[in-house]
Amino acid sequence: MLTDYVFLGFFPSRVMPAHPEQRRRRPRTLHIDPSILLKRGVRLALGPANHRNTDTYSVGRAFAKIDWEVFEPEFDAKAIMNAARVDRVWKYEILVPKVVERAYIVGIE
Repeated sequence: MLTDYVFLGFFPSRVMPAHPEQRRRRPRTLHIDPSILLKRGVRLALGPANHRNTDTYSVGRAFAKIDWEVFEPEFDAKAIMNAARVDRVWKYEILVPKVVERAYIVGIE
């Protein structure tokens, strides 16, 4: 069940989840250490996880399916031909089981 996961996005302006009725608390923007992807049980959704047609994958399986080129600095995200790719990547979500431990939150001691 998705209620057992913490939703994280790859971009700071993307609030998780996207639908207000599915938020339990007021959302917060935090910088999470990328090593969270190595935590047991973490999954990746290559789209909004709460959508019926979105598949979720283990991190290892998702790695081959991610459109990595969009993350490259030289990628022209403003080019009209790339709009659909950027939109798709914008919606990627990291699903962390139950809680994001304090050690993964950057800047909190």
